[in-house]
Amino acid sequence: MGCPFDGKADESRQESREQNALTEEKRGKKHLRMKVRYIILAVLVLIVLAAGYFSYVNRSNISAAYTLYVTKKNGGDIQTLQQENDERIRSILSRITETKIRDLTAEEAEMLRRGELTGDEAIELLTGNASTIDEAKRIVRERKAVAKSIAASKKDAVIAQIYVLRAVYSGQIEGLIANAINEYNALPDDRKNTSAKAGIIDSLISRGNALEGQCDAQMEGLLANLTSELQRLGEDTGIISEIRAAYVQEKRIKKAAMLNAYR
Repeated sequence: MGCPFDGKADESRQESREQNALTEEKRGKKHLRMKVRYIILAVLVLIVLAAGYFSYVNRSNISAAYTLYVTKKNGGDIQTLQQENDERIRSILSRITETKIRDLTAEEAEMLRRGELTGDEAIELLTGNASTIDEAKRIVRERKAVAKSIAASKKDAVIAQIYVLRAVYSGQIEGLIANAINEYNALPDDRKNTSAKAGIIDSLISRGNALEGQCDAQMEGLLANLTSELQRLGEDTGIISEIRAAYVQEKRIKKAAMLNAYR
């Protein structure tokens, strides 16, 4: 006859094994839950980082889209917004010069865009040294011939260059918008749809961003020169931040105009 304690020992070992198995199963489930939590957390972090990166990269487009949205919501339009910023720019720049510097006319801006008017010739017109395009061209030719320096002061010349840069950039953006509209209108009727329009607008925004980068670099160079001239003359340089703010608003308006071409 076997020992009665052997059966109890076997039962005890069986219960121990079952308990250990149950403990391991619980540990496995707990580990799996923790792993799932880590994966979900990692995905959320990636989503947040991606959203942040997208917002940073496209902050200019987002800002322009918001400008367009607020303008339309308030019953305004891009043209009125542009006119208001035109007046703002004139008001800011006129405070740091006694020279009457005007803006380019539509004809002059178009000639500048086509390369029929040079930057130096435009400066002569804007600073009042020439009253006609022909006179501006003559003055520039004469100055180059006799190697004379520009008659306008360095400060006024920089201000005029800001106007020229603005006209060049605006003309290029308007040209891109016109090309985008013509590109869409040239499509066959069966291809004129939302998808085609979105593709053309995406290309327009991309080319506009490239132009914006070039313009930003030139504008910062001009503002640095203007800061130096104001410091040299002992004048307030605080206006530089106002000019830069108006420039940023100008870019928003142009970007909003590009987005508005989607309608």
